[in-house]
Amino acid sequence: MKGILLMGLPACGKGTQSKKLEEQGYTYIGMGVLLREHKEKGTEIGKLVTKLDAEGKLTPDAIVIKILNDKIEELKASSKGFVFDGVVRTLAQAEVFKKTCELQGIELIPVVISVSEQEATKRSVARGLDSGRIEDSDSSIIAHRIGIYTSNSTAIEKYFLESGVGCAVLKGDAPVDEITKDILALVE
Repeated sequence: MKGILLMGLPACGKGTQSKKLEEQGYTYIGMGVLLREHKEKGTEIGKLVTKLDAEGKLTPDAIVIKILNDKIEELKASSKGFVFDGVVRTLAQAEVFKKTCELQGIELIPVVISVSEQEATKRSVARGLDSGRIEDSDSSIIAHRIGIYTSNSTAIEKYFLESGVGCAVLKGDAPVDEITKDILALVE
């Protein structure tokens, strides 16, 4: 079973590619979606995530990994493979996620969708205006989220490369269908 891990700056196209890969039969697991479900249900995790989102901070690793493990267990039997979006934001999460995939029998395929910080900011603001999501409409929160990603991304990519998993980097300004085709070529 394959597990496509999509990474990249906020608004780089991870969500768009996730939808395209779902159309190809992959089961989508988006950490943002899972965390929003907790927020909507008013769980303790949801209350914490709401506070952290407003401050532009990441959800703690232990919470992310627990939510992720639970979702994989729930969906694994009925899935041909997974597309993971937003599940690895720190080196510690990358290490634990790699082990989780190994234990679950999932072949991990990390893919970075690369766009400039300026393009990510432009896309985030546009998305925030459309969705009303505060984390996408406040330029200081966007800049903070971009800073968090860039401060962690090199170490995460290096870890996947050095651990033998590999890490593909695709241009996020390419046509959507071309990016999808390139991702599918990596898993076949």
